[in-house]
Amino acid sequence: INKDVSSMTDLGTKKGEACVSNIMGWFASGEAGVKEASDRAGIKKVKAVDYSRFGVLGLYSSVCTIVRGD
Repeated sequence: INKDVSSMTDLGTKKGEACVSNIMGWFASGEAGVKEASDRAGIKKVKAVDYSRFGVLGLYSSVCTIVRGD
């Protein structure tokens, strides 16, 4: 499921993504913060933040933060 929470039309030229994964509720890894996603893409000015979620029968899940900007 992707959710666009922005209402802007100019999303910028860069896109960064940061994810956290969880296996059976016992083991989690990753960092899904806005700062992590923007740092990975070299974004100085965040213009939009989206989220993406994925899951398989409670065995595996992931949440990703997608940042767009300049």
